[in-house]
Amino acid sequence: MVQGSKEQAKERIIGKDTVYIHKNIRKIETDDGVEIYEYEEIQYDKDEYIELLSTSSDLLGQQLAMSKMENFKKDMAIKQLGMAQVENRLAIMKLQKGE
Repeated sequence: MVQGSKEQAKERIIGKDTVYIHKNIRKIETDDGVEIYEYEEIQYDKDEYIELLSTSSDLLGQQLAMSKMENFKKDMAIKQLGMAQVENRLAIMKLQKGE
């Protein structure tokens, strides 16, 4: 755990060549009444962080494509059920007319 000021207690701090990621941020009051913040910190150099973001973006893109494909399959199944229902209604109407 790292301790810092309110200004440092942000989820992401981007410096000149370093990116700091802070998680589980919580405010602590010291015995003398000073407010400090405590948090978990992960430190990346900028190139490493850009690569991490790129990989995350790629994975999200793949998940989105898969989700769209699944939705397309569901839409097609719904359309097929609708067509089957229309065909059944037509068959019932023919039977009622004695055809």
